[in-house]
Amino acid sequence: MLSNQTLQSSIEEATRKVHAREAELGRVQGALAEAEHELRLLAELADLRGVEIPAAAKGLHEKPSRAASSANGLRRGPSGGRAALLDTVIEILGDAGEPMQIQALMTEVGDRDIRIPGKGSQANLIAVISRDPRIVRPQRGFYGLSEWGLEDERSASRPKRRRRRAGSK
Repeated sequence: MLSNQTLQSSIEEATRKVHAREAELGRVQGALAEAEHELRLLAELADLRGVEIPAAAKGLHEKPSRAASSANGLRRGPSGGRAALLDTVIEILGDAGEPMQIQALMTEVGDRDIRIPGKGSQANLIAVISRDPRIVRPQRGFYGLSEWGLEDERSASRPKRRRRRAGSK
């Protein structure tokens, strides 16, 4: 019979495996969607030039696969979309076990070939991860997991600054 502690650690390990596989799935779906997009563009070019499309490619270029349609309208890059990016950031933070600086997160995400939307800047990464409730900002420039019990500095009550309108005093 399993002890409660063994059961809990087994559940945690299985949860990590599920998250890792979800991240892999997001990357594979993104790569598939990109390949299908490339095939559709090449097929259009071939059609414009009057070039015969190989039999193996016929039908593939006519409609997007489930992978492409599951993108839910998100622009996907070479390795997944926003879901894959979030899963990867959560995996990176989980592996680190402590809050990380945004630049370190950028480096880790880049090392895993995950595309950051927009220009791929820190601001773009922050825009994506700040919307996810699983990720918190315990202090300026650092991000961690909410499951660690960290308080999000952004949610701390502090007075809001008011901008002065031009010409008024």
